[in-house]
Amino acid sequence: MRAPMWFGEVSLFDGLPRRFEVCSLEQSIFLHVPQQFLLELLDRHPEYWRWFAALLSQKIGLPLQNPEKMRRLPPRARVAWRLLMLSEGYGPLSHARRLIVLEDIQAVECLALSPPALLEVLQDLHERKIVRLGKGQLEVFDVDKLRRVANFSKARAVC
Repeated sequence: MRAPMWFGEVSLFDGLPRRFEVCSLEQSIFLHVPQQFLLELLDRHPEYWRWFAALLSQKIGLPLQNPEKMRRLPPRARVAWRLLMLSEGYGPLSHARRLIVLEDIQAVECLALSPPALLEVLQDLHERKIVRLGKGQLEVFDVDKLRRVANFSKARAVC
């Protein structure tokens, strides 16, 4: 990461622990805002959620959908969106995380898919050569195609 950088905000959206630890290799000023404080602030001022959503959306280069809109997307778009979040580490693509454990994909409620339905979507992405399915994990092959599938409004014409 390069300064200035904000990280850890995705935990506000998925309720999971941060996926990465960060250390500084040079002199830095680090501001830690406890999650509980942020959650209380957002309870008092729900209008602030859109700013956190905009921050996350900017990092991943996708329009961030609220959970209600996510549930209305087709299963393939929901799964592709989740795979992007996991493979890109919720930030600029580092090419470091291409292998994703299947349990991580199912860890959020907004997918709202049964295991057989999720497997069907993953097999479809595998057949399109976007991902490669393995035992208990998958590998992301084509991030650009995955982005097009996740950004549903553009996905119809491309995939």
